[in-house]
Amino acid sequence: MHFHERLYQLHIILGNPQAPALWEPKCWHAIQDSLLRATKAARGSASLNSLQYEPNGQYMKDVKFGRLGLSAISEARWLHDYTAYPERQGWLFHSLELWAPGRTTCNNQNLAPDMYLGVMNEGYYANLSNILYNPYIVLAGALDKEESFLASINQLATTLAQQTQAVFTHNKVIPWGNSSGSNGFSKAIGDLLSSSIFLPSKHTASPFLDRIEEYWK
Repeated sequence: MHFHERLYQLHIILGNPQAPALWEPKCWHAIQDSLLRATKAARGSASLNSLQYEPNGQYMKDVKFGRLGLSAISEARWLHDYTAYPERQGWLFHSLELWAPGRTTCNNQNLAPDMYLGVMNEGYYANLSNILYNPYIVLAGALDKEESFLASINQLATTLAQQTQAVFTHNKVIPWGNSSGSNGFSKAIGDLLSSSIFLPSKHTASPFLDRIEEYWK
């Protein structure tokens, strides 16, 4: 089986822009039990990456986090805990990605992750008053794992939808990527934070289902 041929249960969750941000402690901790239950059933430890920015004079610069995981020490470095770190009110959250196991392990084993979670702040690129959903969440669990693992993925999807007061959810069984050429692929699940399942003009008054690209329907 090629890397991209592994099948997944894909969940797309669109949060309510008025709901508490998932990158703030209260909301993140509310999903933590479900998240840990899913990642612990993966074949290797989860790795987490977050892209964020902080003020640097009249410009913004990347916040350097180093290696992150699912631990209290890591959380203290990237979560927007304004009580403990009031200066983080100036931070801009862009995105978060979690692979279980991590990218390096997946590449070395030539096997796509058991679980993928991506969170995109739609408010980073658009005026918050003009967006219909935020955040944009991608969650995927490999179908060749045991039933208990898939149940934990589905439970995590439910928890994420509840905590973000989801305005729309969509799920589909799909491979990690769409075959292209001999061994190549496109439309990878791991690229959905930057490419999206939606056609251009994502934040329109049209029903969300009508805006989904045909491949992802």
